[in-house]
Amino acid sequence: MVDVASQGGERVRAAEVIAALSLATDLGIGVPLEHGLQSTLIAMRLGELLGVDLATASQTYYAYLLFCSTLAAPPTRRSPPRLSATMMR
Repeated sequence: MVDVASQGGERVRAAEVIAALSLATDLGIGVPLEHGLQSTLIAMRLGELLGVDLATASQTYYAYLLFCSTLAAPPTRRSPPRLSATMMR
């Protein structure tokens, strides 16, 4: 992931932003704080036990952290199907 320089010259890592989003998600859905971060750590440890390469470990980290951060997203709202006049006969 690419780091982005802020106006003060400090770099903000994408991992820090996603981790903050994960913490906010934890608060929003009412699970214990750092639940998403702990789940990501478990995924990383599992990858370590499986002996995955560095690129796969990095992809796993970001993918799982993003997954945990999006759990609060509301499901797609679907309208109930409308019955046409021909269906009602």
